[in-house]
Amino acid sequence: ATALTLVAVKVADKPADEDHHYGHAKAESVVALVETGMLFGITAWVAYEAISRLLEGAHEIELSWWLFAIVIASIIIDYNRSNALRKTAEKTSSAALAADALHFAADMWSSFAVLIGLTLVWMGFGFADSLAALVVAVFVARAAWQLGKQTLNNLLDAAPAGATAQITEIVEGVNGVLGIRQLRVRPA
Repeated sequence: ATALTLVAVKVADKPADEDHHYGHAKAESVVALVETGMLFGITAWVAYEAISRLLEGAHEIELSWWLFAIVIASIIIDYNRSNALRKTAEKTSSAALAADALHFAADMWSSFAVLIGLTLVWMGFGFADSLAALVVAVFVARAAWQLGKQTLNNLLDAAPAGATAQITEIVEGVNGVLGIRQLRVRPA
């Protein structure tokens, strides 16, 4: 997903040309849509595996201190990556970077669920790993849903929230303007 984001950002950065009058920014949204599909696929796979293991009673997990260390390090790294990407996405209005930020935030929260599951397994509750996996599936599905909604709004040129009302108010406040019959707004 991150490699796709890198490619999308490079393509989207190309200026408008004779064939693409509004530039190439939609490349980011296309990649974000692919990432949405990947996230839903991961959700289905994780949920399937977790439910299968709960039904079969298969809970073989070997615990060690380094497993906990890796999960904690993953949480710290994903937190920092998510924040950095989110800030950059806000500054640049990048759909691809926002998608990656959401992806890493979901990874971070998923790692918290894994950490709790591993702790419960360590305490003797073998099934907790599978339950944690279902929680992970919920986090990833939620991220995919949010990302999908944002991506479709970008691809379908949804007007920015409140922009229509704000522009209407400004235009109708101008002397000589009797009203607005039709207003179209798209992000650019």
